[in-house]
Amino acid sequence: MNILKNRTSQIMAVNGNFLGAVIIFAYGWLLWPDDPRWYGLYIIGVICFMASIAFVIRALRLMKEMYLQEKLVAEYQSKVKPQKDAEMASDQTLEKARMIDG
Repeated sequence: MNILKNRTSQIMAVNGNFLGAVIIFAYGWLLWPDDPRWYGLYIIGVICFMASIAFVIRALRLMKEMYLQEKLVAEYQSKVKPQKDAEMASDQTLEKARMIDG
């Protein structure tokens, strides 16, 4: 099972969404005009701000999915009994079980 590989790709997706949100928000901030005559840039700026909010929501949703998956894996791992090492059978044990002739 590739839990670690899947986890790494999920972490990269979360970080990518947060990075995208910051970049789009900064772009909207830079486009925000000081003069009302450039009203078209207000529209683009608002669209950028809304898109950055969508990126943050997507990143938070991915984080929630990762948390639930890790919680489920931890629950399954807590139910599994740890493996024990087998003891080497001595000659007396084998003779007692009549597996070899003494």
